[in-house]
Amino acid sequence: MINYRISNEAQEYLIQIYQYCISQFGATQAELYFDAFFEQFSVIANNAFAFESVHHIKHGYRPCPYGSDTIYFRIQDDLVEIMAIIGRLDFQE
Repeated sequence: MINYRISNEAQEYLIQIYQYCISQFGATQAELYFDAFFEQFSVIANNAFAFESVHHIKHGYRPCPYGSDTIYFRIQDDLVEIMAIIGRLDFQE
């Protein structure tokens, strides 16, 4: 099993997602979606090389679609770094 670390940028986005979900869907749904991210981070860490590289976007990054978001990560030795999460909140005005 490979460990993972979440960047500050990704942590901030998780907070935004949680707050958005509370306002739109309620606390129960927000908790479920938020907790599921961490389950997905473990899936990524255990299968990191199964995700296609997107060197043309950012060197070393790999995407993992999740719900209406995409998790971007990179592999550094025995560590998966969750670098960013991009999703619907990024495209709202």
